[in-house]
Formats: sequence, C-alpha cells, structure tokens
Amino acid sequence: MNHCIKYYVLIITVLCSASDIAAQRSRKSQRPDHRFELELMTGFNISQIDGDYFTGWDQSGYSAGLQVNALMTSHLRLSVGMLYNQKGSKIPHGTRVTAQTTNDRNIRLNYIDVPILLKVMLNHPERGSFLEVGGSYGRLASTDITERLPSQFEGTVYQKIVTEFNKNEFGLIGGLGFTVGKRIAIIWRYNFGLTRFYQNEGYIPPGPLSTAERESRFLRNYFMSIHGSYRIL
Repeated sequence: MNHCIKYYVLIITVLCSASDIAAQRSRKSQRPDHRFELELMTGFNISQIDGDYFTGWDQSGYSAGLQVNALMTSHLRLSVGMLYNQKGSKIPHGTRVTAQTTNDRNIRLNYIDVPILLKVMLNHPERGSFLEVGGSYGRLASTDITERLPSQFEGTVYQKIVTEFNKNEFGLIGGLGFTVGKRIAIIWRYNFGLTRFYQNEGYIPPGPLSTAERESRFLRNYFMSIHGSYRIL
C-alpha cells in the first residue's frame, strides 16, 4: 500500500508544480472572471483487464459524477472529480480460443474514482479544444461476476478470488476534449491502472509442454471513457 501512496503523492506533486509554474508564466494573460466551476458528468466506458490473457474492449459500462474546476489562469484549470465507473471485462471460460469460443463470462467491477487532472485550454479560455493529464484514486465498491460453476472449467475462477481483490486503485489519465458553447463539453479519457487489483502469490508458470489452462498471475484495470459534461456553476 505504501508504494501506491507514493505514486499518488508523486502525481499530485507534479500537477501542483506544473500549475504553479504555468500560473507564474501566465501573469500577463487575461484573468478569468470566476475562479471555480462545477460540472455534471455522464457517459460510458469500454474496458478490459490486463492479465486475463485476452485482448479487446469488450466490456461496457456507465460513468457519472461531478467535477470541480479551479481556474489557475485563463487557459489552465485544476480539476477534481468524483465518478462512479463500471469497469471489467467479458471473456471466454478458460484461456484457449476455438471456433466455438464466446465471451460468456462477465466480470464487472464498480468503482468510485477521484480523478485529479491538469486541464489546458488550447484555444479560447472558455471554448474550443483542451488537453487533460493527471492521476486518479479509485475504491472498489462492488463486483458482479457471472461465470459457470468452477467444476465446469479450468483456470482462474473469479468468484473464488474476489475476496482477495485489492479495493484501492491508483491510475494515470490522459484525455482530450472540446467545448460546445460555454457550458457543454465532450471529453475522451484513457485510464491506465498503476496498481493491480489482484496478485496471485502462489502462481506457478506452466511448463512448455503443459496443456492445462493457465491461471492469471495478476489482474489490472484499464479503460477508455467518453463523457458529456454540463457546467452548472
């Protein structure tokens, strides 16, 4: 847990330092006519899990919450949000893919995330495109796992290991967006987990001639999101 806290402290320190430097260099720019903004955010995620031996953004989910923007300069904002995010993956049972393979195993992980972002307006202070970069802290709130009975397949059984999931998650975020008028924005974000929510301490690598299903050595979230935001203040 200590190394996770170090990740987050480092992210916050970098963001605050960047904000302070940018603010000092932008003293000659026009001052904003307000200091804070409050936004409602809603959208959807597409996600997958690193470590399950499959690729593809096959799991979709909802995303919704609030975000507060502190206007550092006319073109720079420090944003702090609180979002409900559905993450996870849809994968087959086992790890061997055949012509009959279907993604009939549903792994859904529901998080409360707190993203902290540096937002740079590229054109007009209140309109046009912008970039976002920063980090996030997430707390696993609940899980919803649908899979066959463990006796019907081999490999990692998520229902058996769910009690071992790490509820704390730290991640990196990069994004871009554009505003429509002064109150509406469309935002795309890529979220990459720095921490693993599961670590198989007893993992034994299969031999080169083994035909057994592989167990997961670790599991980690990453997802993309599309948000629509509406500034209410």
